[in-house]
Order: sequence, then structure tokens, then C-alpha cells
Amino acid sequence: MLAFLGHRFESHQRSDFIAHAAIADAVIDSLHDGPPSQDIYGPSWFNEYATVHYEADTRLVHSTVTVGTKCTSVCLPAHNVGDSIRIAYDTRNVSSAVYPVPKGGLGVNPLGWNPLVLFAAVAGVGSLAVAILNLILGSEPPRISRRGR
Repeated sequence: MLAFLGHRFESHQRSDFIAHAAIADAVIDSLHDGPPSQDIYGPSWFNEYATVHYEADTRLVHSTVTVGTKCTSVCLPAHNVGDSIRIAYDTRNVSSAVYPVPKGGLGVNPLGWNPLVLFAAVAGVGSLAVAILNLILGSEPPRISRRGR
């Protein structure tokens, strides 16, 4: 029950995106930094974004994708303007793209759950299995000894 309460909306969106994703090669038109974010436990950081263009459904599409995350002071450039990168885009909304291409298919964590929620789910299923085995195999209540009278 705890696992279902803790299930994040974004994991559902990610699974839905992967189910409807197509892959394309995109060309970087420009690179820019996002606004700084302050972490209460460390230095401020920012993300680096690329404006890209690619072909989807026989038309040229422009989108912005994240190419660097949690950069502090400077992002080491992994890409330059004009580079080609492989992106995934949603076939229902072709201007919605992500980089890098998410790994699809089933894995250890197919729903993309938070590790703590995944642990709670595994613990809950394990406890349920033990309870069912206990019901099936049965247990005898302790017997009161009459020898001590």
C-alpha cells in the first residue's frame, strides 16, 4: 500500500513517454544555460540546454533538450553547435524531446519508482508471502503444560 501511495506521477509520465517515443538524429542549433538553482546543502548549480532541430512526421521540428545537469560554476562542453545527437521524441507531441534517449523495456525498476518506494514494495510483497505461507502451513498455538501443578 505504501508503495502505491509513494508512486510518483513523473514515473508514469516517463513510462508513457517511452511507450510512444521515436528516435531521431537532431542537430544542435544553440547551447544555453538555465537559471541557477540553490541547493541548501551545497553550491548553486544550473542545467545546460540545447536548442535542436530534427525531422519528425516529414516536417522540421525545433525543441529544447537538456544536455548537462547540475553544473557548478561551468559545464564542461560535451557538445558543440552543429553536432548531431540522438534524441527521443513523443510521437503524439513531436516537439517534446529528451536527450539522452531513455532506456526502454523492462529492467529491475520498470516503473521508474523512487528506490525507497521500490524497497517498500518489495518488503510489502515479501511480508504478504510470509503471511500466506503461514496460513497455508498453519501454526499450532502453544500448549499449556499441566506438569507444574
